[in-house]
Amino acid sequence: MKKFLALSVIFGLLLAGTANPAPATFKALFCPECWDYVEGPGSMDMRGNCGVCGKYPVEMEANRVSWLWCEGGKKWRRTPCPESWMKRCCVQEESLAAVAAPGRGTFEAWYCPSHRQFYVFRLPILMQTVCRTCARPAVKVDAMEKAWFWCATDGLWYTEACSMNPVQKCCAKRDGTLLVRLDPGPIAK
Repeated sequence: MKKFLALSVIFGLLLAGTANPAPATFKALFCPECWDYVEGPGSMDMRGNCGVCGKYPVEMEANRVSWLWCEGGKKWRRTPCPESWMKRCCVQEESLAAVAAPGRGTFEAWYCPSHRQFYVFRLPILMQTVCRTCARPAVKVDAMEKAWFWCATDGLWYTEACSMNPVQKCCAKRDGTLLVRLDPGPIAK
């Protein structure tokens, strides 16, 4: 009886370990001026500003999202293809996705995981949406339009223009489309 109980507990723990855990949510820095996440070596200067434009980035809640480009099938996949172990035809691409609550201005959009952009067009004869840069098929993802205002007086990004903007004209708007993952986290409320 003790052996049966011990084996069932071990089996239960192994089974629980194979379940797909929720994606890890973390705080990431995003530069609205460059419209890119600030990560990796050389992406920030000594003051914590963006290494490209020199402006202070905003903090967002994000998840890592990965796709696999299957050279044999010529399409993006979420898991490796069955022949990948033998042909080594699948190459992984990673992106960061902002965490957003479902229904708050989110919509579906076409996205190129290779270039991490929404810069796509539809081929009229093939009826397929492809990336304008690499001509690979695009994937349909959740996205949202986001806008920030750079206040030259304060030197910070705000979600709306400051109260002095009508007089001083100090706030410049920067907006675009962001890749999102629809998981309401502790910050995205």
